[in-house]
Amino acid sequence: MRKIFPTCFVLAVLLSIIPAYVFAFTPSGLLEIHYINVGWGTSVLVIGPDGTRILMDGGRQGMGTSKVKPYMQSIGLMPADGLTYMLASHQHSDHIDGLTEVITGGYDVLNRIYYNGSDYSTPNVTAFRNAAATTTADSLTAIALGTVIQLGNGATATCVAANGSVWGYGAVPGASGEENDCSIGLLIKYNHFEYLYAGDLGGGDADNSCTGRNTSQANVETPLAQTIMPGGAHPLLTSYGVEVIHVNHHGSESSTNPDYMNLLTPRFACIATGSGQSPDYMFPRHDVVDHVLLAGVSCVTAPAATVLQSEEGNPAGSLTSYSGYCVGDFTFKTAGLINYIVNGDGAVTEGPDERAALGMPLTIALDEPPSDTTTPAVQVTSPNGGEQWSISSMHSITWTASDVVGIASYAIDYSTNSGSSWLAVQPQTSGNPQTFLWTVPSPASSNCLVRLKAWDIVGNLGSDNSNAVFSIIVLGDTTSPFVHVNAPNGGESWNMGTSHNITWSAGDNVGITNYKIEYSTDTGTNWLPIQDWTSGNPGSYSWAVPGTASTQCRVKVSCRDAASNTGTDNSDNNFTIYDPPPTVTVTSPNGAETWDCGTSHNITWTDSDNLGITSFKLENSTDAGSSWLLIQDWVAGDPHTFNWIVPNIPSTLNRIRVSCRDTSSGIGSDISNSNFIIRDNMPPSVTVTSPNGGDNWEIGSDHNIIWSATDNVAVTSFKIEYSINSGLSWLQVQDWTNGNPGTFSWNLPNTPSNQCRVKISCRDAASGLGYDFSDGDFSIGDATAPIVNITSPIGSENWNAGTSHNITWTSTDNVGVTSYKLDYSIDGGAGWISIQDWISGDPHLFAWTVPNTVSSDCRVRVSCRDAASNSGFDTSDASFTIFDSAPVVVVTSPNGGEVWNIGQVYDITWTATDNIEVAQYKIEYSTDDGANWVDPPIRDWTDGNPQTYSWTIPDTPSALCLVKVSCRDNALNLGLDNTDGNFTIFVSLPGCNYVVGDVNNSGGFSGLDVTYSVRYFKGGPDPLYSCECPTGSGNTWYVVGDVNGSCSFSGLDVTYMVRYFKGGPAPMACPSCPPSLLAPPGPLVKPSEIPAGNGIIERENDR
Repeated sequence: MRKIFPTCFVLAVLLSIIPAYVFAFTPSGLLEIHYINVGWGTSVLVIGPDGTRILMDGGRQGMGTSKVKPYMQSIGLMPADGLTYMLASHQHSDHIDGLTEVITGGYDVLNRIYYNGSDYSTPNVTAFRNAAATTTADSLTAIALGTVIQLGNGATATCVAANGSVWGYGAVPGASGEENDCSIGLLIKYNHFEYLYAGDLGGGDADNSCTGRNTSQANVETPLAQTIMPGGAHPLLTSYGVEVIHVNHHGSESSTNPDYMNLLTPRFACIATGSGQSPDYMFPRHDVVDHVLLAGVSCVTAPAATVLQSEEGNPAGSLTSYSGYCVGDFTFKTAGLINYIVNGDGAVTEGPDERAALGMPLTIALDEPPSDTTTPAVQVTSPNGGEQWSISSMHSITWTASDVVGIASYAIDYSTNSGSSWLAVQPQTSGNPQTFLWTVPSPASSNCLVRLKAWDIVGNLGSDNSNAVFSIIVLGDTTSPFVHVNAPNGGESWNMGTSHNITWSAGDNVGITNYKIEYSTDTGTNWLPIQDWTSGNPGSYSWAVPGTASTQCRVKVSCRDAASNTGTDNSDNNFTIYDPPPTVTVTSPNGAETWDCGTSHNITWTDSDNLGITSFKLENSTDAGSSWLLIQDWVAGDPHTFNWIVPNIPSTLNRIRVSCRDTSSGIGSDISNSNFIIRDNMPPSVTVTSPNGGDNWEIGSDHNIIWSATDNVAVTSFKIEYSINSGLSWLQVQDWTNGNPGTFSWNLPNTPSNQCRVKISCRDAASGLGYDFSDGDFSIGDATAPIVNITSPIGSENWNAGTSHNITWTSTDNVGVTSYKLDYSIDGGAGWISIQDWISGDPHLFAWTVPNTVSSDCRVRVSCRDAASNSGFDTSDASFTIFDSAPVVVVTSPNGGEVWNIGQVYDITWTATDNIEVAQYKIEYSTDDGANWVDPPIRDWTDGNPQTYSWTIPDTPSALCLVKVSCRDNALNLGLDNTDGNFTIFVSLPGCNYVVGDVNNSGGFSGLDVTYSVRYFKGGPDPLYSCECPTGSGNTWYVVGDVNGSCSFSGLDVTYMVRYFKGGPAPMACPSCPPSLLAPPGPLVKPSEIPAGNGIIERENDR
């Protein structure tokens, strides 16, 4: 859309500081106008040169608390300071509710609270009056025409319109019955600066044929502008008009007629809009912004204004304009002598921040500046040549500056190239301190200069540079710059060939000297250049997106400091470069045409696509694009024209939509720029008789809607709608139905409002349409909140983390529950954690996977809401418990009886489960029946739960082996299991297979081996099967009989055998001999089975 850029004079700010009264809040000495971003609604704070403070309107409900108060505090205007005046332009809730909250939030009003004097009354008005009664001002005061509020130093605010009348003109016909047209008009002047504010004042629609504006509001704007211009009853303005106007009624079609624009010729037009408006408002309107304010039609002869708005209107629609600049909260500040400053803070929540596109901050010359040609005398005193200042050190820049009329502002720059180019140290700032503490930046240079510029109050500029160069030097530096890519950072979709800003944040201990930008289409595997190393660190780069489609794109920004330390960062996640759909433009009908039913007309369009158009589709809307009727379904080709027989569906809201598809199935479409007419000239005549204004009907009750309707032939069908916003938008009661009964029994819906109206539409046989709606507003009310009762959990339950349980409840409401929300608490209700945010429906049951938030003081809260946003809730009657359990572990192999060879690989297997998740496992083994566990373990704590592990058997032979598997979850709950019985670790060597202690070669170690050993030492036979183990001395031992590990077979081994069978230590092999099977494969013989009388006798040669 077209943007109008203002011409910015290269003039300095003429800001003379005016002495002020003593306030805790310190005034600047300037006239200040602050537009506070309250979304849909209005709030403007005026601060006079002497600190007089007028808060004009405060936005809708909630905005006083969330927006107006925080903004005033952010500029130093605290509750203790209070307000001098408060002004409600009119008494609609989107203007006064915020004022009520400002008062109840602690701000006193010290002088007067002005209102328009109308008899408009709602509960919101009553609340405003009650709040006013608590202030020093005591009550509301109806403002009188001609009232002047002194703002200090000659600045004034004059009431020029109120309650449907204009100062010097009188009552405007039709205005007194419409609260918007009763808005106060306030002209604020300071020397040569003028600003006009008039709330939601209307401008009629006599200019409809030129601008397309259409409204039922009276024209108060024209007599207001005429009375204050030269030749008017109170010519407060010159032929230059005003610098700034407030665009009335949020830029709706009822505001800003051509007379208002042509007479006042504003440089800036301010629109207060944003989120919160009704879907059918579509503020600001195209016919106001683009046709009137931007001088887009012939009846507007004034130059186009620069349109400022807090943010885009939301929800938007087909009639919404996007041509204004969104700048968040914005201000006008001036001494009223030569120029004024326009600035915004960019606090935009709907739409883009467009301050940079506008070039903010702006310095704008006034219409009638005074003359002064003497420039200030300026001299830089330090640094003045020869100094050496190190990077990041702090030094004072000092100067002298004087002027015949006084120094108003100054600015400081420095150069690292002997003045060829300059960098800002301090942007233009009011005052003349003559000293500035400077943290010396990088890069290093021996060709540095400082420049001081000073302006007087009429904008004359004087400047001076250092007499000679000084040096910025670098001490040792090894710190790399910090870089963070802000955009694109993942998830964006950027169209080939379009321009987008790559933005990043980067910092360094001494400063960044240059940067480089690259991009990747394969998640960073390869990088392509965008911008090679370039001096500076702008933080933003405008990139023409290349024709390389990919969903795996990333951007990398590298920054380097003066010491060549480099830092880089990439996009955190992938973004997409995609191929654009076709571009389509409907050329006919494109708005304002009148086509009769049954006639033939050509629909025409143009289109283009990078790949080529393959097919098209045509549709018609009779409701300005809300719904569509098929004219021609998808058909191959691209003819650019289609002969249409206009259907018998008369409407003034017709639009055509043309859709085109390209070879990659990309679809582009366009609709007529504005409505055209399908005509039937003789509609029925309709009169609504009930409800017709002032009625109070309850939600859920039954009432008769009554009307009369006549037609030159006959009424064939009727439709009934109702509105909850005085007719700005309509909701259906009864869709088109044959007949004309004149009465309809209506069960009142759950849409509470005090701005309700009923509309009856009737159609004749030729589809001629007539309608009427209630003459005044009536009320539909509901204030009953849902009743909620939790049935589970209600207290004492024990629910395991990770398991699923049903939260159940009952709920009732007089008109029905529309949505619900679930929370839980782990501290008895002191704090709440969301389970399910607001969601439509009322299922009475929610399957909850219990989180791992262990507590014995848990409660659940269920909240329910009805269509009127009344809400009720219930919490568990008492606390229940969320607990966490340890993993369950079962070792499945080895599990007892296995015989595993040393050096071989065997699988240790187990099962492990947990209510949440098994996070880690550990495996250990024992060779002494679990008395001790070998360190290091088989597998120390390791992430995961594989449930199998391949183990190479170590050289630790034993018949008393166990395996232990331990598992723990993320909460460090521990579960473990051991092998159920012993398994054996042994080695098999050729010619030396034996069981320790098996001296009788029975294949096992039993009490009979004790008997055999005793006989041996009494001269009996040698062990039947054994091994000899040679040593360096040539001695041998009977390895089978050596059970105490002494490497000899003696009577001591027999004693050891007996002790073993009585519960003593396990057999031990000679460590010098081959490893052996330390336990028999079968059961051991119990000590009681040893034959009686077998004593322990040593052989003679073993003593």
